[in-house]
Amino acid sequence: MTDSKVYDLLHKPIENKDVPAFINQFLLIMDIGLDNKKAGGNLAWWSADIISNLIKAGLLNEALPIVKTWLTYSDKIPVSENDKHYFASFAVYVADKYPELQEEFELKLLSGDWFKSDVGRLFASFLCKWGKIDTTMSTIVKSFGVLTQRNYFLENEELKNLYNNNLQFRDFLDKLENDWLNSFENPDKKPNPENFEEVLAASKADLLKEDHWSNPENVLNLIKFTNVECNSRIEEFLKSGFQELKSAAIKKSILINCYIFDALARAIAHWQNPEFSELLIQEFNFVIASKKDITDGLDRHYELQLVSGTIALALVALGYKGDLSFFDKFLESYELHYKGDDFVMKVKYAKWMITGDAGNALSYLTNKENTKGLSYVICALTDLNSKESLSVIKELATSFTNPVTREVIKESLSRLSKQAQPPEWKDRMIHLFGVVSPGEQAIGYESDNVFVIRAQETENNPEIGTRFEADDSAPDDL
Repeated sequence: MTDSKVYDLLHKPIENKDVPAFINQFLLIMDIGLDNKKAGGNLAWWSADIISNLIKAGLLNEALPIVKTWLTYSDKIPVSENDKHYFASFAVYVADKYPELQEEFELKLLSGDWFKSDVGRLFASFLCKWGKIDTTMSTIVKSFGVLTQRNYFLENEELKNLYNNNLQFRDFLDKLENDWLNSFENPDKKPNPENFEEVLAASKADLLKEDHWSNPENVLNLIKFTNVECNSRIEEFLKSGFQELKSAAIKKSILINCYIFDALARAIAHWQNPEFSELLIQEFNFVIASKKDITDGLDRHYELQLVSGTIALALVALGYKGDLSFFDKFLESYELHYKGDDFVMKVKYAKWMITGDAGNALSYLTNKENTKGLSYVICALTDLNSKESLSVIKELATSFTNPVTREVIKESLSRLSKQAQPPEWKDRMIHLFGVVSPGEQAIGYESDNVFVIRAQETENNPEIGTRFEADDSAPDDL
């Protein structure tokens, strides 16, 4: 049977199927196809799809033969790195519906290479729900190691209830939290920032770690060494760093470390060598690649895509003045769904700065359809020293309700009234937006955005600008 015929068979509504006949026919297809690499990938998705539909329709008994076949072949299914998260999450979801298969699913998840830290909390919460406390704890250690933050797990209701009602689990999470905190406070575990060899070694080690075990400060401390003996080794590290992160992700079956990816882009911006522009463009295109264009099997997960904004700012820092079609491609793909979000607005800021296009920035600001991310527009106009925008910003100031944006406006009006020319890169207003990423804020790091800090003080509200998830949408400005 051809792929198209199988697809047509699968995607008829459940109520339009002769369910027993359909299942028998599909089981035959699975027996033949799952051993075949080319067909197996499609069948992995199709069988997951039909299992989900049968379960949603309440046909758990009817779905059971397909579930068992899927489970039998799961080790052989050719799953790309991009799809492993989905199939691991799917396995947890199905295991919850079939208590008699839970132990078999547990073994598959804990021994297979589908198991990732980003599905670990979900799996742990279901193990908790099933009453398997010891396995819950061992799963957390397997997916996150012995140093991790307690609050990440307490965001899950099942795990939070277990923490509040089970002394053993409470002591377990409290110990993880204390060990995590001590790992930062113990100077023996951190490189001496004055010792180049220690900082370089720590930076190289970070290239091999998952994001929550790495320290971006190491990479940023590295570029503070500017003596001739260090320069060539630093440049070698910066040039190879992105590829090392990708290689580590492939070898260890982990997500690309987005925090160190971001730190590398920031370090290159401060290194101020225009020769790095082509490398930055290459990595910009890498992080924004659409699923259909990905051939390397590496997951461009959401937090990695956010680094596109940092890379765009780094190109501005290096004085890049070339082709910007890659920015246009990005905006065409991302602006519709993420309009006003920080990483999108950083790319727009970069485009306006590189082209010197204050006119389009001002048009964007005055367009009433644009209600988010306007701080970056005002920043671009300020860093371009657009005097004609001064009166417009003053006029619009009273209509802004976002306390952070109001602080941006104050800074902008002060600068535009005093600046004689566009400021040099190191003096630009954009630096006041800070460098702590949304992902870092979501796991507990405090924002270093000067405008957020000022708004918190002005409004006497420490919750202003707080992020709970990396993908929190931008707040309205108006």
